[in-house]
Order: sequence, then C-alpha cells, then structure tokens
Amino acid sequence: MWVDVEGAQASVFGGAHDVLARTDVLLVEVETKTTWENQQLLEAEVHDYLADFGLIPIASDLQSRHQRNVMYLREGLLEEKNIACRLASLRRGAS
Repeated sequence: MWVDVEGAQASVFGGAHDVLARTDVLLVEVETKTTWENQQLLEAEVHDYLADFGLIPIASDLQSRHQRNVMYLREGLLEEKNIACRLASLRRGAS
C-alpha cells in the first residue's frame, strides 16, 4: 500500500482499518513539521497509529528537511528468511 495524501493521513487511515489490518508493506509520506491546513498527523503520530496495526518502520528516505517517505512492514515479517535475505542484499548494494 502506498499513501501520499498531502497531510491527510488521519482521514485516509481513519477509513482504512480493515485494509491496514491486512497490509504487510506500507509506504507513506510523512512530515515532521505541520505544513498542511488540515488535521495532519506528523511522523511520530503516524508511527504510533500504525504500530496499533502491527506495522513498524524499517526504512526511510529524506525528501526535504521536514518530509520523508517511510516504509513499514508487518511485525514478524523481518524474521522470515526470504525477506531478511532480500533486505540484507539491498543494504549491501547501497554501500
């Protein structure tokens, strides 16, 4: 699942409980500073909200000073050998 909704995460997540409960991988754009004139969730609030669905942050980029994309993975999936090996190979390729 990919969420890039210009600060409207609260609205999207509020209507997506069933989907989030079944999501294994999620990419979401987050901000660390309020930049939108709506009920914006900041990065820490997104982390807390998604943790309730068993989704944990595993990687992020840095789009700008206060904005990034964060990848979340269903808790426990990192323990699966195939996923752990793929992530390790990506890390080696990035260095």
